[in-house]
Amino acid sequence: MQGGYIKYPCYLCLWDSRADTLHYKQQSWLKRIEFQIGKHNVKNEPIVKADHILMPPLQIKLGLMKQFVKALHQDCPACEYLKSFFPKLSEAKVKAGIFVGPQINKLMASEEFLSY
Repeated sequence: MQGGYIKYPCYLCLWDSRADTLHYKQQSWLKRIEFQIGKHNVKNEPIVKADHILMPPLQIKLGLMKQFVKALHQDCPACEYLKSFFPKLSEAKVKAGIFVGPQINKLMASEEFLSY
């Protein structure tokens, strides 16, 4: 993959990083089937098959939490619960979905949050 601000940064799919209007709206992107050098920001042949790459669970959890919070309406009961559940966290961080691992674990252990 090429470095810098590239159009297709994901090695698993053809996610367009420059399509700002589709971020957090389009949920499924075309799967990257082939790796042709010079096409879709591929610079070299991949060393490992895409099927053999494991994603770290913490990064997945952090990314999903951020997408979940950004997709919420700001006046919904779940968003209000998040603000009351983390009173020391600024409203801007809650609105942006910026949480750390222990906060996510604490939230997932909460039975009340799962009812929303």
